[in-house]
Amino acid sequence: VHFLPVALALVDDAKTESLGAAMFIMLGRSIVRRGLDVVPLERYLPLVERSLGMRCRICQDPQILVLLSRARAAVLCAARATEEVIGWRRKSTNNLLSQALKFYGYKEEITRAVLLGGISPLLLEQSSTLADKYGIGGFVELLHIGLSTLLFILQEEPDAQCSTRVMALHSLLSLLLGSHPATVRHGGKVMMALVIAIGRAAEKVEGWKVGKKCSRVEEVDLSAEASSYNEANHISQYRTELMFAQHVASWALVLCGKQSEQVLDFVEKSCSVFLHKYCIAIRNKALLLRDRLLE
Repeated sequence: VHFLPVALALVDDAKTESLGAAMFIMLGRSIVRRGLDVVPLERYLPLVERSLGMRCRICQDPQILVLLSRARAAVLCAARATEEVIGWRRKSTNNLLSQALKFYGYKEEITRAVLLGGISPLLLEQSSTLADKYGIGGFVELLHIGLSTLLFILQEEPDAQCSTRVMALHSLLSLLLGSHPATVRHGGKVMMALVIAIGRAAEKVEGWKVGKKCSRVEEVDLSAEASSYNEANHISQYRTELMFAQHVASWALVLCGKQSEQVLDFVEKSCSVFLHKYCIAIRNKALLLRDRLLE
């Protein structure tokens, strides 16, 4: 009981808010994993949510913000799913999604912090809770705002950093896993956004490979070594995005049904030949996922 006032006091001070956030993360994990009594937390939950929500809104340090948003998710996911708690989860998720969209393309480190720290765990937990309590209709609003934010990030021009889109892919996977089977109605637009992300990343990676093969060793300028390293690091990020987007697309094919299948069929028939191998890889991975789910 005495733990909570101390953690709140630390969070409310800008100099110690990261320590307070870490204490709330530890508390949430201890309740979930070790079965600690959740009643003391629930007594303070309105105050905790208000305090963490305010700190998340005003914090501009991404390293601290990822802790604050993770603490917000940890305490809300640890509390029992009463009507009031479900309302707080919905409000917190909507606020964090709005914050991610607000800073996208402007201060992307803020977008990445809230995607990683708060949005991914809240989407997964809230979707599952709403499904158990209200059925498919319970998370229509969550799906709408979640998909509108995450698919916008994935389909935007590549001015954003790859790491931002990878975080968006992670959050999208959490949403798909938690919201099944309602995701069936959104399979087409989900798969289309993923194909766009795959095509953009593949174009960068494949173009870089062709450039490397065409270059002659004797023409390499050693003075450009730093630039070459930065280029290779940049391409490595696109390669990570490409691999993860294929993984999420495979899950989308399993979870989103016929509409996602139709998008892949269209891409194979109408789009560039170089995308065919990625469509095949998505289908093969989806078969493996289905086999694992049936085990």
